Amino acid sequence: MPSDKDVFSLLFNYAVVLQNPKPRHDKMKQPKFTVNVYNVTDDKYIECPAFVFDAPGAELPGFVQSENTAANIEVWYKDWSTCALNLTGYGGKVIRLEFTTNDCVPSAHFCYAYLDINDTESYKPIGGNSYCNNQPNITLSGPVGYKEYHWFKTADMSTELGQERNLTVPSPPDGTGYTLKVIAYPDVGCNDVLYTVVNKIYSDFVFKIPDTVRICPGTNADLTASSVTMGSSSSLKFGYFINSSGADNEYLRDPKK
Repeated sequence: MPSDKDVFSLLFNYAVVLQNPKPRHDKMKQPKFTVNVYNVTDDKYIECPAFVFDAPGAELPGFVQSENTAANIEVWYKDWSTCALNLTGYGGKVIRLEFTTNDCVPSAHFCYAYLDINDTESYKPIGGNSYCNNQPNITLSGPVGYKEYHWFKTADMSTELGQERNLTVPSPPDGTGYTLKVIAYPDVGCNDVLYTVVNKIYSDFVFKIPDTVRICPGTNADLTASSVTMGSSSSLKFGYFINSSGADNEYLRDPKK
């Protein structure tokens, strides 16, 4: 882990497929996908973050039951999703990530997973905390994968502002602080309290896109083409989503197709 980073996280993308036998096995015998973080320097596991995905996944968002099932066996899958492993406070230590898939104990029912580890980066758990001079509203975004979100102004923790992952409010004065309490799903991470300070950028920006992108038959729609954002400020960076708001983290995997 970088020794010069006060706040740090690793990001990984995963997809999971597992069977759910009927009747169900005991919990310890079910197929499962687990994620653990081992502190090699101190020779011990880190209690949080840790994840356990067990069929059928009804308690967690994003799990879908496949239509391709055999008698008395359900197949559940979770499409590509992103998780953040918050490793703040471990600067200078050697950390090992452990990803494990287990079939059921009798070995008749499977679990497998796909993984894509992002580059390491300095991690700010709350996004959207900078806004430009002509921006009427801001949208603060908490980290993905928690069961509950509770937003407050740091200076006034008596009034809750929202209970969604994203919080949209009128652009506040420069330097306004916000607090986010996050509640984890059972066996999927830990509860946490996060803080952020909103910063105003004293310059305007322009963001222009057409409401429709037209293509010829047999060709691909390239949303990254300069013609799509022509007239926008040159310093903008773009993200692409399947849904209209991006609130559910439904990323568009390839914006060039």
